[in-house]
Amino acid sequence: MVAQLKSTRKRVNPETQENANKISELINNNDEPLSDLNLIQQLDIKPLKFQVAAKFGVDTGLFNKFGHKYGKLSLTDKEVRAKDLARFKPGDFVVNSLTGRKGRFQSVAGCEVPTAFVRYEGKTYDEIANPSDLLLAREEPQHLATRVLASPAEATIFDQLKELPKLQPEEISKQLELPLDFTGEDIGKRETLELIKQAVGIRNLIPEFAKYSKNFTRYALVKIDSRNGWRHFHCASFSEFLFTKSALFDKAYSSLQKEWQAGKLETDILQIKIGTLPESQAREFYRLLEQPDDCRNAYCEAIDLAADRDVKLSAKLIREVVNKMLDVEEKPGIKTNCVWVHGSQGSRHYRIKIADFKLDLQDVYQDTAVQLEEISVQQEKSPETLLIEGMLEMIAQQEGTTTAGVIKNDVNFINSNR
Repeated sequence: MVAQLKSTRKRVNPETQENANKISELINNNDEPLSDLNLIQQLDIKPLKFQVAAKFGVDTGLFNKFGHKYGKLSLTDKEVRAKDLARFKPGDFVVNSLTGRKGRFQSVAGCEVPTAFVRYEGKTYDEIANPSDLLLAREEPQHLATRVLASPAEATIFDQLKELPKLQPEEISKQLELPLDFTGEDIGKRETLELIKQAVGIRNLIPEFAKYSKNFTRYALVKIDSRNGWRHFHCASFSEFLFTKSALFDKAYSSLQKEWQAGKLETDILQIKIGTLPESQAREFYRLLEQPDDCRNAYCEAIDLAADRDVKLSAKLIREVVNKMLDVEEKPGIKTNCVWVHGSQGSRHYRIKIADFKLDLQDVYQDTAVQLEEISVQQEKSPETLLIEGMLEMIAQQEGTTTAGVIKNDVNFINSNR
């Protein structure tokens, strides 16, 4: 599903866009960067309006800023934008990969730097956009996700898919290899955003290749972490980047965190190909993370055990091996109807079900759900039992009565509202 983000951009009025186009035209007709003062004097734009237009021009990629001077984009940037712009025709339904805004491509903006005019949903005016940020999409009925059709970021994937024989999706996924480029120089903001855009694009473009798209997201997260792409987003750590910028990936923070942890386990500890382990299997090794050698030995032993039993590797089998290494006896599972539920885009939430009553705890209450499960294991009671007992005792204390008194009051309340 394409990102449903609140745009951080304020409404841009036509005058700001017009001034930005004037600045762009003047800059791109000069070989040397021009200062604020030069531009204001030559264009006769009031200083405050110039500042707004200049910021808009830099943000949308019309021109670059060097200190207090502005200069033209490099030829390479222009060529990339021109190529991306050529993909669209008037009326095409598009999605801005950086903001998640949907709209229709209107026309090519009259700028030296290739720029698109887009009429976003809910707006009565056109806005200029960097064509490299736009994804061509298909409108679906409201109950279905918008489907991304094509963008330069997915070109390599399409080339690989065309060369493959006709196989089942899971077989194709195995043949699409991901690079192991987690070491080297730090990556820049543009490459980081391109990785994110590609991860979102692949997931929406070819949803039947769910395994490959999930692996690519995992790969992108590990690369952005290992090669410091997160530093360009004013974050103190990768964890902060993941928490504050998860919307860019169009996935819940909790889901991204789990994929990142699984990817780090594969690349840093187990030293296996990224995407080898489903997240449910990867998390079984986390109790051994402080002993990397034990973690690797447990993985090898689990594989051998699966081969001996002629079964597939599973989370249950890995748990058995890890428990044995830690000398922990696994207690019988507690029967419960409260479960973790996976959404269509990899998100996860906790569903409380007591008889016919059902309540979904969303991401913000994930810690509460985890804590409930931990208490359930400790006290060997189901989450439903704990919740009912806890609520009765809490209300009894507040009302100064017994649990039986609470039930009596509750029945009276129900009867009075029939």
